[in-house]
Amino acid sequence: MDFNIDRMKGSIGHKVNRHVRYPGYLWRWLFAMFTANLIVINKGSCFCVAIYTAEFYGIEFLFDTCIVFILIHIVVNVTAYLDSQYPWHKNNQKRIQKQILLGVCMPILLVVPLQLFYVLLHERDVDKSFFNTYLYQITFSLLVVNIYLFYCWSKEDKKKEDTPKLTIKPIKNFDFELYKDIACIYIEEKNYFSLSFKGEKMGWNNTLSESMLFLPSVDFYPIKRSFIVNRLAILEMRIINAKKTKILLKPPIDMEIEISQRENAGFKKWFAKK
Repeated sequence: MDFNIDRMKGSIGHKVNRHVRYPGYLWRWLFAMFTANLIVINKGSCFCVAIYTAEFYGIEFLFDTCIVFILIHIVVNVTAYLDSQYPWHKNNQKRIQKQILLGVCMPILLVVPLQLFYVLLHERDVDKSFFNTYLYQITFSLLVVNIYLFYCWSKEDKKKEDTPKLTIKPIKNFDFELYKDIACIYIEEKNYFSLSFKGEKMGWNNTLSESMLFLPSVDFYPIKRSFIVNRLAILEMRIINAKKTKILLKPPIDMEIEISQRENAGFKKWFAKK
């Protein structure tokens, strides 16, 4: 039997929806170098060629480039996290608050002590070198990064809206006796498979959306975008908290699967209707 429980546990939970492609490391380094160069120039008395030949330029440029790159990396990862937890259009006001807090305020709080220590270490005027130049520029740079990431998201979201939606028609002449042996249907490495109650793994010819058009909804439920479960395959339902529920499938499958938050409430009502 070609079936690996451990491998399946790690693969069936991956998201199949398209993610936003945020800027890569090359863009982050280039933006960090550009911002650091402006910061170092503003630390001087004026804009002049002499600054580039000054002894402090190379060290400060390298130091500020690394700092800005770390901040950009944090903002990109924070934005990706917020995309999954507080997606745009669901609650924009709450998302903006979270984005400003985690994407601007938090990075500033992380870098202020480090940069302040660097300024004091070189015995410079804190007001002139830090609060009047560095803090303003780093805040502006973080705002630019957040706005650009929102632009990336908007561009990707527009592509989804412009993509023509195909009308899925119910499949006719389906042998309803076949579904009785199906314990679950899932996606693994972009391919569709089904598992029988005996743990036998077989290929599946329909998408999960198509499958729910002909599978009896009283017996099957899509607990996440990548998994459909048969009621008879569920051994136990475990409610972790109000937003988190797990199910344990019967042997020989013996899998513990977490219900997606989007389907959590609907699954509980469906499962209660036995």
